Amino acid sequence: MAGFEFERVEVNRGPFDDEEIKKNLSKWDIEPHSTLAKFSFSGERYDGTNSEELLKALFSSEAFQSIQVTTNRDIRSCPTGTVGSIKFTELSCQALTLDMFERLNGPIIRPDGSIAKCIPDTFEGIPIHNLLQTLLVHEDDPDGNYFLYSDFERSEFLFQLLSTLVVGGGMCQFDDEWEPYEETLKALFKYFVAVFRNSQTKAIESQVKAFNVESIDGIRLFPDERLNRVSRVRFNQCFVCVNAFTHTVTVWVVPFIPVF
Repeated sequence: MAGFEFERVEVNRGPFDDEEIKKNLSKWDIEPHSTLAKFSFSGERYDGTNSEELLKALFSSEAFQSIQVTTNRDIRSCPTGTVGSIKFTELSCQALTLDMFERLNGPIIRPDGSIAKCIPDTFEGIPIHNLLQTLLVHEDDPDGNYFLYSDFERSEFLFQLLSTLVVGGGMCQFDDEWEPYEETLKALFKYFVAVFRNSQTKAIESQVKAFNVESIDGIRLFPDERLNRVSRVRFNQCFVCVNAFTHTVTVWVVPFIPVF
C-alpha cells in the first residue's frame, strides 16, 4: 500500500490577515512567532484510524521540513531530521459553537463584559491576572472554577484554541474584556473547522479531525526547554487539522516564547 505523500500549497490566511485579529495576536505575543501552513495529501486513504501514520508522514515530508518555525524569540529555522515517535492527542470537534462558554457568565465574565480579576499570581511560569486565566491553566484554582469544565470538554479543539489565545506568549498583554477573545476565537475556529450536514441524522458535523502535537522525536518544533528557567512544555501548541474531504492538512504551530 502506498504511503501518504504531501505537497505544500498556498495558504489562504483568512482571519490571520484581518487587522483587528492581527492586532490581538500580536498583543497576546502569539504573532509573529506562530507558523501557519497548509498541505495537500495523496497516496494512502485517510479514514481516521491511520492518524499516527499520517502525522508521521507529514512531519517526515520535505514539504513540512521546508517551513520555518520559531525556536527562540528572534530565531526561525526549518524542523529537519529523522522523525521518531510522535506524542499527540486527538481533540474533539463536537463543540461547533461558543455555547459552551455561556457558563462563564457570572463567575468569570461580569454583566458588563469584563473579566473578573484575581490576586496576581504565577502558575508554571505563566502570569495570572484574572479568573479566566486561572480557569484555563490552574488545576488547583482556589475558587474551584477549573471544574466548570470536564476533562472531555477541555479536550475540545474549541476549548484548546481559547486556552492558546488567553495564555498567549511570554510577553502577553492580556485583555480585561471578553469580547476580543470571543471574536478572535470565533474567527479562527471557523477558519480551521469546516462543517457539513449529515444526510442521515441531519446534524451539523465537523469535516475535520484535529490534533495537538506535543513533541516529535528527531526534529525540533518548539524552543529548547533546557534554556528556560521554568518548563512550559504544555503551553507550546501544534494544531493539525486534517480534512479528508478536501485531502488537506492545516498546521498552526504556536510556541510559548519565554521572556528570558
